[in-house]
Amino acid sequence: MMNHLFDRIKLLFRKEKELYSCLYKILGFYPHHIDLYRTAMMHKSTTPRGTRGLQYNNERLEFLGDAVLESIVSDIVYRRFAQKPEGFLTTTRSKIVQRNTLNQVAEEIGLNRLIKSEINSTAHNSYLAGNAFEALIGAIYLDRGYGYCFRFFEQRIINQHLDLKNLASREENYKSKLIEWCQKNRIDVQFSTETEMATEENAMTFKSDALLENIKAGQGTGFSKKESQQNAAKEAFQRVRRNEKLARRVMTARDIRLKKDETAKDNTPTETTPVAGKPQPTAEPRNTRRRKKPATPQAERPEAAPVATVAIEQVDAPATAPKSRRRRPARAKQKKPEELDREAIIRAAEEAAFREHTEETR
Repeated sequence: MMNHLFDRIKLLFRKEKELYSCLYKILGFYPHHIDLYRTAMMHKSTTPRGTRGLQYNNERLEFLGDAVLESIVSDIVYRRFAQKPEGFLTTTRSKIVQRNTLNQVAEEIGLNRLIKSEINSTAHNSYLAGNAFEALIGAIYLDRGYGYCFRFFEQRIINQHLDLKNLASREENYKSKLIEWCQKNRIDVQFSTETEMATEENAMTFKSDALLENIKAGQGTGFSKKESQQNAAKEAFQRVRRNEKLARRVMTARDIRLKKDETAKDNTPTETTPVAGKPQPTAEPRNTRRRKKPATPQAERPEAAPVATVAIEQVDAPATAPKSRRRRPARAKQKKPEELDREAIIRAAEEAAFREHTEETR
């Protein structure tokens, strides 16, 4: 309370009293660092430069505020819906933090009047207000901390501008719902998208058709493909549920397609079904034994080269040519039996003479 009183006293000496007052109406407290909030309202289209020549805008604060806002919404949704599963909590959080919801909230609190931009903020595909709101959350986080961010969003936004129960029960992803219904009923669904150019604001628009069994069931337009397909899916889903004639046409077309698919599947040739006019390969047992080569007849064998020719070729070959075969050592000639007996007699006579000589010397 005392801090709030001091902030009001300081406001008397502020230069930008109007900006402080506008922020106080939105936030419920006076900012300490006004430069953060001034940057949060600055779109990149203005491209101002700081003292060092660097451009500054709200993109960095938008990045920070997006993360802080997701944490805050997760905490609030977790406590408000204590009995709901994870899928429900995730879907509800995405509905709160999406650009359409943040744009609506920013316009209701008057934040769009503080944005400085050089582009048309009233265009249907403009998210200036939603981006500025995320940048505002980032500025509050840097200026006062997480507690102020949490109290601001819960007290000023959730309790005053958003009905969580109504928002959680509201169906928005009609494309996913239509695809799920078609898969359950075995219905073929397709989306065709065309691009058009608007004449008034010169903005790109998209036109999509939702086709159920090639029957046009819904049509939608938008400033993005996703938006146009969502609108087409919404119209198709509602028409099929309310228009019995359209539903019967779709179901009849589905039955015809399924019957054709089954007939084509039954007529598809398999491995055991022979095809007329096409010879079928016969399976032969595979012989694993190696076949012997047939012996060539005697008459067909090549004649051996004459010895004289081979000798001439060996003589004419150069002396330096390498020899392909090694010479075998010559075998010792074996002596005849008569020569062996003579040598034995001579050796025996020499030994007898040697013994006689030795006896005489003694």
